Amino acid sequence: MTPRVSIIIPVYNTGEYLPECLQSVCNQTLQDIEIICVNDGSTDNSPEILKDFATRDKRIRVVDQPNGGQIAARNSGIHASSGQWLGFVDSDDTIIPEMFQRLLKNGEKYHADISHCGLTFCYPDGHTVPHYDTHIIKQQDHDTGLLDLLDGTQIEPSMCSKLYRRELFNDLHITARIQHNEDLYCNFLLFNKSNTAIYEDFCGYLYRQRPYSDTANAQSTERLRGILTVRHDILKMSPPAIHDAAYRFWLSTLVNTLNQISVSTDPHKQAFYEECQLLLRTERDNIPRLSSKQQIAARLHLHAPRIARFCYQIYGKFSLYRYEHR
Repeated sequence: MTPRVSIIIPVYNTGEYLPECLQSVCNQTLQDIEIICVNDGSTDNSPEILKDFATRDKRIRVVDQPNGGQIAARNSGIHASSGQWLGFVDSDDTIIPEMFQRLLKNGEKYHADISHCGLTFCYPDGHTVPHYDTHIIKQQDHDTGLLDLLDGTQIEPSMCSKLYRRELFNDLHITARIQHNEDLYCNFLLFNKSNTAIYEDFCGYLYRQRPYSDTANAQSTERLRGILTVRHDILKMSPPAIHDAAYRFWLSTLVNTLNQISVSTDPHKQAFYEECQLLLRTERDNIPRLSSKQQIAARLHLHAPRIARFCYQIYGKFSLYRYEHR
């Protein structure tokens, strides 16, 4: 019998968090689910944990494959699934018991192609920050869904706080070459195929903030470059109704990237800063599209980069102070 919902969980070396994740999915109040766990070449104890859970819960199926990255793992999970709706959970996160039941209820009630909710940020020191949690319900047509996604004020780009009708994935090729900002890229493609979406602002997804080391400067530069590339791809794919918003979205990302790397002394980032400066120079006639603060930052990066660097250093210290004294 076809399950109502397939929940796809890519797994790569998250043995420390995986049991809690799997337990939260198994404890869903919606019972008519299948759980597709894709072991993406894990080298820790994740395969043993998956095997143990699959033995105890027959709704769990495990797919093993060589490491290929999150998109490749999700693609494998989609291919192996059979549910009418598809949802995704990252293997180091958890979800509240009623999340998928509420998403499914909303999707069917409002005849939506995508049903989504908010999330809570969970920090290593134990404190949590809900992302709004106003409990409002908002119906989105095609253009509104895309605009809200790009705006990012309330709608998070994560695929893990959303439930999608299976048909959206028909003839949808998500290339595994996308290694950074992949959730935003995938969601843009899916929202662009959808006619309607329904958003209920409850925090169903618990998003763990893990302390990552950023010692590989070249990789960090690659990540920033990848984010810029994804957002420029979105600009190129954007339909006419949202093109102006997509342009501001990409140009804003370029200025934010310059802000971040301006304070670095790493040679990779210095070279990337100059590359981004040249790119911004070709877009100088479009700077008025930005907010007033970003217009100032953009012009400083073009004409007074030392002042731009000093301003962002002060801003960084102020942001850290606010975080430590929250």
